[in-house]
Amino acid sequence: MTKLFVKSVRSYSPDVDVEFDFTSRVNLIYGLNGSGKSTISGYFFNPNSAEYANCRLTPEEDVQFLVFNQDYIDETFHNSQTQPGVFTLNSENAEITKIIEDNKKTITSNIREIDIKNNDAQEKRELKESVCAKIIDEVWNRTASVRKSEISNLVNWMSRKQKLFEAINEHDKVKEIEFSNLEERYKYLNKFKEVKYSRIPKLILPILSDEDSKVLSTPLLSTSNSQLSKAIEKLSNSDWIRAGVQYLMDDQCPFCQQQLNRDAFKQDLNNIFDETYNEGLLEVDAVKKRYAIWRDNLDNYLVSFNDLGELVDNNLLLKNIRDIQHHYEKNEELIESKKSSPSESIYLNGDKNILNGLIDQVNELNEKIEEHNKRIDNYDGECEILRQDLLSHLRLMNETSINRYHEQSKELDDLIYKLVEEVENINKKNKQLQSENRIKSSEVINIEETISKINDSLVSLGVMGFTLIKHKDESETYRLHREGQSNTKSVFKSLSEGEKTIISFLYFLEQCKGIKNKDDVIKDKFIVIDDPISSLSHNYIYEISAMIFNDLILKDVAKKFIILTHSLFFFQELVITASSEKNIIKNWSFNRIVKGQFSQCFQLKRDDILNEYQSLWQTLKDAKNGTVNSIILPNVMRNILEYYFSFSCKKDKLKEVLKSLADSHAEPRYNSFYRFINRHSHSDGKNIQSIGHIEVGVYLEMFERIFTDTGDEDHFNAMMGAEKTA
Repeated sequence: MTKLFVKSVRSYSPDVDVEFDFTSRVNLIYGLNGSGKSTISGYFFNPNSAEYANCRLTPEEDVQFLVFNQDYIDETFHNSQTQPGVFTLNSENAEITKIIEDNKKTITSNIREIDIKNNDAQEKRELKESVCAKIIDEVWNRTASVRKSEISNLVNWMSRKQKLFEAINEHDKVKEIEFSNLEERYKYLNKFKEVKYSRIPKLILPILSDEDSKVLSTPLLSTSNSQLSKAIEKLSNSDWIRAGVQYLMDDQCPFCQQQLNRDAFKQDLNNIFDETYNEGLLEVDAVKKRYAIWRDNLDNYLVSFNDLGELVDNNLLLKNIRDIQHHYEKNEELIESKKSSPSESIYLNGDKNILNGLIDQVNELNEKIEEHNKRIDNYDGECEILRQDLLSHLRLMNETSINRYHEQSKELDDLIYKLVEEVENINKKNKQLQSENRIKSSEVINIEETISKINDSLVSLGVMGFTLIKHKDESETYRLHREGQSNTKSVFKSLSEGEKTIISFLYFLEQCKGIKNKDDVIKDKFIVIDDPISSLSHNYIYEISAMIFNDLILKDVAKKFIILTHSLFFFQELVITASSEKNIIKNWSFNRIVKGQFSQCFQLKRDDILNEYQSLWQTLKDAKNGTVNSIILPNVMRNILEYYFSFSCKKDKLKEVLKSLADSHAEPRYNSFYRFINRHSHSDGKNIQSIGHIEVGVYLEMFERIFTDTGDEDHFNAMMGAEKTA
């Protein structure tokens, strides 16, 4: 597909591309003067010009561009008295000519085959894109729940179809991972990325020394040898006696209520529970105090667990702490019983295994803390691991679709590769044929036949008075020659505008059919022709259209043609001429350039083309609808008047009415408008500058007045109200 995009040049929008589709072999473009046609031919004539910096042709064509426009005429004839020779084959050497022509036909046939194969390859590329688009949609729909989850924030390719597909397709690892696991890991990293924990220290709790155990296990007895102490020892009730001492208030025994000597009895008791005994009690009390620190130690220790949140199994921690508390509380009770019954031997429950449950939990917790801190220190790395696991999960989810895409893509790629390889081989054959043609052509090529053909064409067209001759016998250039005129004067500048157009176009035709230099590499040609009937009378339209069709299009001189014109008569004549070859005109495209605020291009169907007179009225209707700039209306209106009143033989009546209208309007713009309309030369714009800006409605009102005053109002109403006709 060949497309030209035009922007920010002359009458084209500075912001929006105007697209011209030149995919067809022959492209006809119609547009009024000033609509923007010359910009198109100007681009092809000099695409590297700075004014075309925002225009582009896609794809870039490796062809020889041949452009006929005013720039070509100026460069080839107006600015130079000599023209480069055009090398063509000498038709007298039939054998070599036949070989060259056969090679050209083969090359042309090969080019067509290349086009077919390139189109086939392009269709397969488009099919591959279609397959890819379908798979992309499948992947997109299947991953909807993942894309809507929080984890989508982890990556930058989840929100766009193409990026999502590319990420999954390029990831070749498949892993079964529950999506809930991925979500939990993402939430965890996101929640704790700034949080690190300290290890839980070892719990220090009191452990009885051997001496402490001995204090508790050794009965605390009196050391007195009195008869009372022996009785107490015998009865083993020293703890009871010690407890009752506090009740000795008078001379009555607190144990049996008999009368006794209070002071003597008290002295005997003091001898039994002497200083040694009391020291023993103090040791027991000291053991109790040392043991009691377990509570503070445990309370302080529990603070270490406060900020660990989800890392801690609180139920297990509570159980382990309760087991420890229960153990130490039991032992405290035993120590307390030693104080109340010093003569008893007390043995505490062993501390050895009571901490095992908590120690195991703390060890496991410290491993978690270490793992957590390691993950937080390596936050970016952990996120990347999670991304890879997410991709593995998505790849597994879409494995069937991805495999189908690879299978179908490979099949299409193989076919495309084969076609591209075939095209390369055909191109090689064409280069060989072109090389052979260059060698053969050098034997018989000359520039003289071009002179004969151009001069014969001038005669057949009825153009006399000058010819094309060889500049010098030894040179490979031409010049125009007029009998009796000095060689130092420019013949071209002495020609009429029509003669200039004719000689320039005939020379251009021969350039299209020949080559500029003997050693030129023959390339496909891309021919652009802009208004070849400009300044010519209607008599030449048939001949020019016939030359373009028969000598260029029908003979496959170029790979592609673009023909631009302001004349619908010429436009239609080309179509009518080509219609005799139905298979050829099928591959033609028809376009129209219209200038409103900016130039635009519209595609036409073949049946949409109006005759020239209808087209002029259509321009008025387009202006009324706002699609054409009002500045062109005076010229269009003058053309309509010339067509209609010449045909109806009422030119004198028209002249009379226009003079009357101009004289009867005092306002300058009306006077100027009617006087401009009354001028005969299209190039005469002496009065147009004083018209100023007039609304379209005002133009049409003044124009309608002309038809009213000539008695042709019905014709005006019919043409302005008529629908387009085929």
